[in-house]
Amino acid sequence: MNRLLLCCFLLCAACTSSRSPSGGFDLGNRKVIGYWHSWRSQTSSYIPLAEVPSYVNQVNVAFAFPESSTSNRLVFPHPKETDREMRAHVRSLQRRGIQVFLSLGGGNHPIELHTVRDRDAFVASLIALVNRYGFNGIDINLEGTSTVLDPGDRDFRNPRTPKIRHFIQAMKAVDRFYDGRVLLSVAPETQFVTGGYSKYGLELGGYLPILHALRQELDLVHLQLYNSGSQFVYTGNPNLPPSVIVERGTADFVVGLTEMMILGFPVANDPNAFFTGFPAEKIVVGLPSTPARLGNGTLEPEVFRQAMVRLLTGRTTGPTGYRMRSRGGHPRLRGVMTWSLNWDVRRERGRRPYDFVQTAGEVLEEVLSPEVRRIPEG
Repeated sequence: MNRLLLCCFLLCAACTSSRSPSGGFDLGNRKVIGYWHSWRSQTSSYIPLAEVPSYVNQVNVAFAFPESSTSNRLVFPHPKETDREMRAHVRSLQRRGIQVFLSLGGGNHPIELHTVRDRDAFVASLIALVNRYGFNGIDINLEGTSTVLDPGDRDFRNPRTPKIRHFIQAMKAVDRFYDGRVLLSVAPETQFVTGGYSKYGLELGGYLPILHALRQELDLVHLQLYNSGSQFVYTGNPNLPPSVIVERGTADFVVGLTEMMILGFPVANDPNAFFTGFPAEKIVVGLPSTPARLGNGTLEPEVFRQAMVRLLTGRTTGPTGYRMRSRGGHPRLRGVMTWSLNWDVRRERGRRPYDFVQTAGEVLEEVLSPEVRRIPEG
């Protein structure tokens, strides 16, 4: 009898340890995406992957990266969970209706495929990781030198930089291998995308060749509206100057740069080199999750709400210095992404655990109800 009670106690403890917050949102086809990372630090908590909350319907697992500076074979370290646990946790999230993507690169691990051998090693190892863990998708998170163009490479439609060409070839090969069964997203920084509006070359606009070449393969694009300074916005509005400067951490910053991704912009301010935007249903707004992190892009909740209302409906609420180009807004805008769930779980300044992703769901519910609706707790 005592042995039976002990077994019941251990079983209940195991269930409790992997329980995620109850409740959440039925988001339909919309997205609330959170990055999860496999480390903790002074600024972030560690959460087991299985405890990702139901407020998100996609989690991007960070990061897979090259095993060394001389090899582009990808490795996927997760030191706090065994390989068996990681595979089980991926399946657990999928059973809860949460898609799991493997994110590639990150700020500390450039991916530079200089040769055909680099490209082929990258492709083979990426396919092996996706198959091993059963990921639903792949998230491209190239940073640093990964997308810096060679000097003199001036045409985003026909790049000459070998590492850019090989990366494009690699991702096309992976997409062909899975024939649409594995989704593809990308999370570029502003300097490497919209920074190419005022000037193109080297790091400015270095992501544009990848975005342009993979526009058919990409399912989601979430520009990092953080890690950024003030930006020039191409207004596309004959009643405004061609360029407006927007300040980070404002609704204008979020609306202006997101609209550039949807409506496009002239690269290097050249009307003959126009970067065509993506359909709104592929665009996700990427923001940091907590006020104490990445202050250069954090929005207070009401400012975040204003930005999303303006993007989805075209209605302007609150103070603004920038008018939207589209009178009707972009009602098919796909959703919201945040770095990171590990930050968002922390209680700071009276915040709820997972306050950002909860707020994102509430804003989408407010604007898109009954398409997006709350799931009661219990």
